[in-house]
Amino acid sequence: MVQECKNEWKRDALICWRRKVLADTAVGRWKENVAKLSATDSASWNLAKPIYAPRPLTSPALEVDGHPLTKRQQAQALTQMYIHRSTKAPHAPKMEIPSTRRCTFRPITEAELDVALRELSSGTAPGNDEIHCEELKQLGSVSRRCILCLFNYNLCTGQVQAKWRQGIIVPLLKLNKATSSMASFRPVTLTSTLRKLMARVVARRVRDCIEDMLQPQQAGFRPARSTPDTLMHVTRTARRRKDSEKTAAVFIDYARAFDSVDHGCIVNELLSFGVGKHLVAWIAGFLQERTATVRVNNVMSEEGSLAFGVPRSSRLGPLLFIVAVDSVSVRVNCIPGLHDGFFADDRTIERMVAHLSEIQQDKAARIKQHRELVGGVLHGGIGGKD
Repeated sequence: MVQECKNEWKRDALICWRRKVLADTAVGRWKENVAKLSATDSASWNLAKPIYAPRPLTSPALEVDGHPLTKRQQAQALTQMYIHRSTKAPHAPKMEIPSTRRCTFRPITEAELDVALRELSSGTAPGNDEIHCEELKQLGSVSRRCILCLFNYNLCTGQVQAKWRQGIIVPLLKLNKATSSMASFRPVTLTSTLRKLMARVVARRVRDCIEDMLQPQQAGFRPARSTPDTLMHVTRTARRRKDSEKTAAVFIDYARAFDSVDHGCIVNELLSFGVGKHLVAWIAGFLQERTATVRVNNVMSEEGSLAFGVPRSSRLGPLLFIVAVDSVSVRVNCIPGLHDGFFADDRTIERMVAHLSEIQQDKAARIKQHRELVGGVLHGGIGGKD
């Protein structure tokens, strides 16, 4: 909104208004938190400790053969690590955007937009559009109707703005990790706040369509479900064994799971769940031709293409991930003697056997079989815990 204003006086006024809104919001949140402080409350200590704790070096100080890299070289090296690391499996489905010509269009309502606005997290960093969540929450009825018209046009046509497909990756240091190693940094992607808002609306509609049809073994990113559900499922399966049987379990970590999901698989699964074609067409546009740059201390890398994966910075991304891997659970359920539990991208597979030697004998065959099951869904493969 500020960038599009050509009148210099109005632009300065908008900038002042934005700064005032952000400052007032920050002061209000601080007063709210201070009023709740208590010496016996762990949340209060969690708030106080970072304020007084010493500030460690959190920006990369990468080295190659003992020689430090410049900020631009660091950004380029991280780009290679985060973006260019997967190849499409030969048997993965091709993504085809469904036609919406004869489909009934159900427009987004003001009530849906209001719910999504209330759910936006305050205090988060904006993407390349420089729009803060607090600004959108302060908009009046006229501005909200303009956003609603934009969202409905995008949903009806399946179009997604080019800026909405661009991301800025900021590497954040993991706890107690060395700053000289690229593996010590977790990529956090900053994306358009308007895109996040529309993705929330779409995610709520998709969830309403698929929630009752997802496999019960999946407990990640689902309402009223958490890790204890997966633990109880695995424990219950183990207790069903006969007295003479033993339980063998395999704990699987899918390498870079969120960054390697196949887009064609997502579209096919959404259609098989009966999700509306307007929603599927918009999601296909949302996923394809995504790009990102890495920012290290305000130094930007060259732009890279994201051919696979889902964005974790929005409510829609994790939902699309569990939609894609749901088909893997269906296929595992068809294999006699196997039982699985799933929490997001962490999987546990159990099998009841008379002797553990049976597992050792066909271990390699089972691992190969499982790789084939997930090969068309996840291009990253299986990580180091299989």
